[in-house]
Amino acid sequence: SHFGCFLPLLVALLYDFPKEVKEWVDLMQKDLITLTDSSSGIETLKKIYRKHRTHFSVETNNARELVATAAGNIEKLLNNRSQALKVSVI
Repeated sequence: SHFGCFLPLLVALLYDFPKEVKEWVDLMQKDLITLTDSSSGIETLKKIYRKHRTHFSVETNNARELVATAAGNIEKLLNNRSQALKVSVI
């Protein structure tokens, strides 16, 4: 029967299907990462970092302190701007 010859072929194809899909997905992922890296300039940043590594440092920070400092700086800037507007109006 033709079905008897076709069935082993179909089983073989279906058995390899998940493997082929995984390979395809892996290739797409690799291409996407390459595209993202090249369009974001990350490779250029890595080269700059490596070249000037001695000028960089990595330190922990306190997020609350950073936000408080930024808020204080913004408040001072707005206050200075407000004072400048008052002086220019007088």
